[in-house]
Amino acid sequence: MDEPDSFAAWVSSREFGLGPTEGPDPKVNLGGLLLQALLEHWPATYSADEELDNGTVADGAVNGERQRPGNPYFSVPEHTPVIFSEVGGRTLLRLLVGDAGRETE
Repeated sequence: MDEPDSFAAWVSSREFGLGPTEGPDPKVNLGGLLLQALLEHWPATYSADEELDNGTVADGAVNGERQRPGNPYFSVPEHTPVIFSEVGGRTLLRLLVGDAGRETE
C-alpha cells in the first residue's frame, strides 16, 4: 500500500474478520487501526484526574475506569519499531511500541 493511500483504505470489517458475520457491515480504516495499535502505549496528554478537575468527563472512561487506548481489533508486539520522519526522510523520532509509555532518556 502506498503511503498516501494508507488512511484512505476503508474496507469491510466482515471481509477482514474484524466484525460480526451477521447484521450491518461497517467499514474500518486499516491505516487508522494500525496507527492506533502502534500508539496504544503512548501516554495520555491529560490524566483522568486533570480532566475530572476541569469538569469534563474523560473520553474512553467506562464505569469510572479508563479503558485501554488503541483499537478493539488487534495490537502490535511491543518490540515493533516506530519511526516518525519528515516527508524528506529526516528522522524525527525512533522508538519501540513498548517504549512509548515509559520515561525517555
